[in-house]
Amino acid sequence: MSSVLSRRTTPLQNRLIALIQFLFFIMGLLLMVGGGARISIEFGRELFGINTERFKEGLANWTGETFTSLPVLAIAIVVFLVGYGLWWSAAALGAKTPPAWHAGRNGMIALLAALLVAIGLTIWVIDRLVLYVVPAAVIIGVLVVVLLVRFTQPDFRLNLGAERIQRTEPRRAWWLYLVAVVAVAALTVLGLVYAVLTDAIELPLPDVASGQLIYLTTFDAYNDEWSLSKSDYETDYSRVETDETGNNRLILSLKESVIPDDGFYTLLNRKFRDFDIRVTTTELESDIAHDNRYGIIFRYRDEKEYYAFQISGDGHYSLVKAVPDDSSPTGVSVITISVWIPTTHASDEQEPPYPTLIRPGNYNSIQEPLDAMNEIRVVGRDNKFWFYVNGEPLVFCLKGTRGNSMWVEFQGWCVEGNEATYVFEDDDYQQGQIGLFVGNTASSDFSAPISIAFDNVVILGPPSTIVVPSIELSPTP
Repeated sequence: MSSVLSRRTTPLQNRLIALIQFLFFIMGLLLMVGGGARISIEFGRELFGINTERFKEGLANWTGETFTSLPVLAIAIVVFLVGYGLWWSAAALGAKTPPAWHAGRNGMIALLAALLVAIGLTIWVIDRLVLYVVPAAVIIGVLVVVLLVRFTQPDFRLNLGAERIQRTEPRRAWWLYLVAVVAVAALTVLGLVYAVLTDAIELPLPDVASGQLIYLTTFDAYNDEWSLSKSDYETDYSRVETDETGNNRLILSLKESVIPDDGFYTLLNRKFRDFDIRVTTTELESDIAHDNRYGIIFRYRDEKEYYAFQISGDGHYSLVKAVPDDSSPTGVSVITISVWIPTTHASDEQEPPYPTLIRPGNYNSIQEPLDAMNEIRVVGRDNKFWFYVNGEPLVFCLKGTRGNSMWVEFQGWCVEGNEATYVFEDDDYQQGQIGLFVGNTASSDFSAPISIAFDNVVILGPPSTIVVPSIELSPTP
């Protein structure tokens, strides 16, 4: 004769039930607060006599959505009801009598569905919260699936009064296992897709041959590949304009700013690992001292992670790196890899020693358009980078054993402890986008606009061998 399982829950089952109840309570509270808040925002005046128009306007500005459509409101009502259902399921589980098992099972399935909806809405509607919501939803979803698989075992069903199950002939709810497998697969796929899209997991880019043409533009076509400002009424803008000869150029202009080291950039919507990028630049507007900065952004992952090689019209160049910084109001800090270094050439007949390698410069001759142009070049291969202006390799002064980079102006040497080198090595950012930027400095004349033209962007595979001259610097005093 087959025996019937006992309906008394074991200590392990009691702990699992308590965990499920806690999960239902927390997630139910979050869903009810979220859904209820959305309903209250829409009907605040009718329900509570509160005018929520200003709050709705601020929410729309933050999320980029108006949230006034009927489908959104319907979702909020469903979210609130699901949250209430989770609380009811937690209470039913506590009784450990019918319908405790069915309440627990249905509650976990509803919670999985809510997590999938939350991931979808966050990715497509409120992308600012993606970094927080998606990982949390995936972790909670995996936990729920594990609990659901254990919860659907015959002993759980019987001990919670769902039905009598004989040991010799157990009834298996095969469809629940199918739901669990599909849910785990869906959450895993969503997590992997999210990780790839946000570069948390970087798919390696294919190798490129030395000298292989990767990208070329003269801004005569396919300009939608660049993140350009569209409005003609913006004071600061990046857009393609035609010069007096009919040649298209990308113009970046910083018209009004009183913030030191302010600026902006435009990005090419492609990623690169190894590259040899060259771009021709022309200074169109600046203050009388040519105190500005512009150049190339590379290995750009997001607004908090990238490198930037910058030059200035007064003949200097520098290298910086953006890193995440939670202590900063903007969430990012810009680290100086190498300070501003001059490109002046000493002469017995001129004082001070001008002209500069970088044009135009106060003392550079500008008699024709070519005199105002600069070719900027950055070569990146693996974790090494080389930099050039107008065909000349540039020396950098890395911090070395010191806390920061320091260069002795007009003398041509790093201070003791710094490292003078033609190559910069760093492993942090393995691949990313290319961008162009313009900005001011702390000593710029903020009343003067800055406009730089970029043209003839060429990206090749990096050379297999890079030869630079030996470093002949004055000894450290």
